[in-house]
Amino acid sequence: MGSAATMAPPEGPAPERPDALEPEIWAQAITHPHGALRRRLTATAAIFDACQRGRPLPRPLWPGGATGRALRRGLRATGALPLAEGDAALANALTESWLAAAQRARHGGAAGPLRRRWRRHAARQRAIAALLDRWRPTVSAWRTLHQALGAAAEALGLTPAAAVQLTRDRGWRQLEAASEALRDLGEIRALVASLGRGQRGLGLRAAEGARLPAIEALGRGPVEAATRTTLGAPLGLQRTDDPGRMLPTEAITLLHPRLRLLWHARRAQRGLMAHARSEGAPDQPEAAAVEPEGGDAQPSPGAQGPIIICLDRSGSMHGAPADRARALVIEALKAARRARRACRLIAFAGPGDIRQHTLTLSAEGFRDLLACLSLPFTGATDVDGPLALALGQIEGDGDRLWSDADVLLITDGRFTPSPATRQRAARLRASGAARVVGAWIYPPPIPAPPNSLVTVCDEVWQVWSSTDFTASHP
Repeated sequence: MGSAATMAPPEGPAPERPDALEPEIWAQAITHPHGALRRRLTATAAIFDACQRGRPLPRPLWPGGATGRALRRGLRATGALPLAEGDAALANALTESWLAAAQRARHGGAAGPLRRRWRRHAARQRAIAALLDRWRPTVSAWRTLHQALGAAAEALGLTPAAAVQLTRDRGWRQLEAASEALRDLGEIRALVASLGRGQRGLGLRAAEGARLPAIEALGRGPVEAATRTTLGAPLGLQRTDDPGRMLPTEAITLLHPRLRLLWHARRAQRGLMAHARSEGAPDQPEAAAVEPEGGDAQPSPGAQGPIIICLDRSGSMHGAPADRARALVIEALKAARRARRACRLIAFAGPGDIRQHTLTLSAEGFRDLLACLSLPFTGATDVDGPLALALGQIEGDGDRLWSDADVLLITDGRFTPSPATRQRAARLRASGAARVVGAWIYPPPIPAPPNSLVTVCDEVWQVWSSTDFTASHP
């Protein structure tokens, strides 16, 4: 090659097939009906090399002229080139598509120069349209996978054809909706990072509150408990009757002729929201910075303990709450994979309607995840059954693997636990044998989670959007 972006005319014998290029595709270049053999093979090897190495596409030696330039623009327009870097299978598929487009772009004979020029242009446009149609579903599937799973998408080991095949799965639409919710709920990583009793001894995620200022503690919340501060530094939020410390959102209500009466009532009940501050505490050093996702600092395998997810799929969770709930399940599974922790899903609705799945991010496990995401959100809510299963697994009913697990209860809180469930949860929580974290899927401005959820959880996090995401302790 004459340069990184231009192919020099070939001299001497035809080039050898690149090792990673499939023989069948090389054979297609050899038997292609148009152009000189050496030019075709040189161009095919250069296109494959550029796709696999993530380099700019070379200036076309074959096919030449306007056809070559149009095919190069079409190949870039597919959006598949960044995905093919380091992926021999995808680079092979792109090279094969380029060869097919080169053949499709050939025009038939026609009388008159204007007619021939129009036929050439139309043939090029058809070839580019076919190229885009061929790769649009694949690129869309690939982007959905990476948006939802991040770096974990590479562990699935899926081929482009397999990724497109998955888009026909019933759970794919739910995966797309959950990936959109993940984009809006980036701070749920803090919630998932709080799971794991083993991490308290490791000191992980100590500055989560400082890194994610959108997460605020109500009362004595997880952010307050996990963040070491200096004297007088903010510690999240708390309720007060001091107007000098109230939030600006509280002061706005004083301007309304009727809401100002509510403000006075909230003040009388010490219900004004204000920044909590340390009082009289000695200065302490700031917490260590948190390692970014995917960094080198990782806990030892299983050090944080497994995760048991109890997912409420009752009818009241249908729609937007279900998308946020599925997003939480995906984020918890990604966190479990990063820390090499076991993850189990208990999806429940009415009495006796319980589905259990052990989730993994492998090719087969991903299909199980899609099956879980496709479960309908219908029926009543019976929280006693799933909590009995989760707490029983922690107590070692037949398997000690889950004895150090944390329970993540994803629900809108519209249930009433039985006295036996409340007492069992309280006993295990008080002894330190179990920890239950509630993810309350409910839109603001409801000031506090329902008592039915508080009575069975150590912590309750309200999850709705990146601007309305708070954590609280019962």
